[in-house]
Amino acid sequence: MKKILFFPGNRKKNRRKRKPRDRFPFLFLLLIFFLLTIGARLISIQAVKAEKFDRMAQNQRLTKVELVPERGIIYDRNREILSISLDKDTVFANPLQIKGHQKRIVARRLAPILKLSRRSLYKKLKMELGFVYIKRKVDKNVTAKIKKLNITGIGFIPESKRFYPGKAIAAHVIGFAGMDNVGLNGVEQSFDSYLKGKPGQLIMEQDLVGRPIPGGEYRYLPPTDGRDLILTLDKEIQYKAQVELRRAVNKWKATAGWIVVMDSQTGEVYALANYPTYNLNKFSETDPKLFRNRAISDVYEPGSTMKIVTASAALEEKLYSPGTLLNLPGRIQVGGHTIHEAHERGAEIFSFKEIVTRSSNIGAVVIGQSLGPERIYQYIERFGLNQGTGTELPDEGQGYTPPTNIWSASSIANIPFGQGLSATSLESARAINVVAAGGKLVSPRFTRKDLGGSKQVISKATAAQMAEIMTEAVENGTGGGAKVPGYKVAGKTGTAQKPKVDARGYDPGKYISSFVGFLPADNPKLTILVAIDEPQGAIYGGVVAAPVFSAVGEYALKRLRVQP
Repeated sequence: MKKILFFPGNRKKNRRKRKPRDRFPFLFLLLIFFLLTIGARLISIQAVKAEKFDRMAQNQRLTKVELVPERGIIYDRNREILSISLDKDTVFANPLQIKGHQKRIVARRLAPILKLSRRSLYKKLKMELGFVYIKRKVDKNVTAKIKKLNITGIGFIPESKRFYPGKAIAAHVIGFAGMDNVGLNGVEQSFDSYLKGKPGQLIMEQDLVGRPIPGGEYRYLPPTDGRDLILTLDKEIQYKAQVELRRAVNKWKATAGWIVVMDSQTGEVYALANYPTYNLNKFSETDPKLFRNRAISDVYEPGSTMKIVTASAALEEKLYSPGTLLNLPGRIQVGGHTIHEAHERGAEIFSFKEIVTRSSNIGAVVIGQSLGPERIYQYIERFGLNQGTGTELPDEGQGYTPPTNIWSASSIANIPFGQGLSATSLESARAINVVAAGGKLVSPRFTRKDLGGSKQVISKATAAQMAEIMTEAVENGTGGGAKVPGYKVAGKTGTAQKPKVDARGYDPGKYISSFVGFLPADNPKLTILVAIDEPQGAIYGGVVAAPVFSAVGEYALKRLRVQP
């Protein structure tokens, strides 16, 4: 019998033949797992995340464009346009509709017309998007040239751009609106929701190359235009105020100046100006420092104009009468500090009236000591010198008077003549206007909207006495430069030292020279405050600021047809 020999090689062949049958269960399980994974994924996509993917698909097909409403017009009190929106075109592209080799050609043709960089324009055209802004708010004559080129993939949306016919007229009151028609300064900012209206929307369903899908979604929601705004400003008075202010700042080589002109009885502001100023149509090219509205935001020591408040308080409290005589020394020591007059003199007898008309610091100290800290502070509060005016303009500052419990020994001397406290010019104008308004505190306002009733802070009798004293200050006192031919003027000069920025004490040679008053004195129609910051060559308010008051006051009275 023959023996059959089994070699190792034969066994390996047998094992290889059995392998497919051995792998079948494994492959079957792998297939089941694969099918379950796919099923789970399908359930996730079609059921669990169906909403999400539906939104993604919809967003790929839908193009949404916000339609900006036309902003309301801003007028002065006589319906002269101060701010208006002009029709413009916004140029956009659908890069998906522009073939690859055409993109460079389109960029080369459009760049010089739109005054854009060819490289930046080409970069936009390369984007894989159905909508790209090329340039916002382009003049109609420019887009007319582009339309003639008839370029596929380039489109236009009508928009509006803010335009200011007066350029720098009332720049710090009007403010400006940016590229998206959002107010960024002045009444454009504070009345933004009133002026801007409600945006609309254009929704279009497009295919992959940006073509409208027949029967696809198309919705046009028109924008709701903003409402018009009428200010209390008078464009002509505003212009005159700016001209005279610029002349004074340049004449005295000052760093800045500002002026407020308001109706003495209603508080309506006819003019508010700052210099330096800027062109509203070029605000994007302007140093932001020029946007500062010093007349309402800057606080400073009021100086001698504070003597009106001090004197009014003393008369109201019946401590003195206008004819009361006081023997005033040439100097006075209070709290370790020596107080002296602006012009040195010896001991002299002053009437109460002369303390104001000749602007005596020592006289103000004596009156202040008679009143005492509590009553002085009370009248500062009554006259609104540290409360803000609640004006409609943004960024209003607020004056500050330290409470009496932290007064130093010399505060009772300094505060009565305007040192050691601060106020904005608008607060100071409102405070002095108390005398013009028959003892009422009337808040300045820039719109016809009534900001609330005025309140009586001193009696009519006291206001009448102070009006006579302030008239004398112009007729025969320090305010002679404010006289207006044919009209009686009441007013008060102010020459305030400027505190050091980083140290205690005052900066030598740095002053704010001011004049504040009203006219006609016997029937007040206008209250005007003028301030010139750091004048050179002269420092006294009667020399530097009073002539601006006179020129603007005379023009405004004639403009308002107030008879001499």
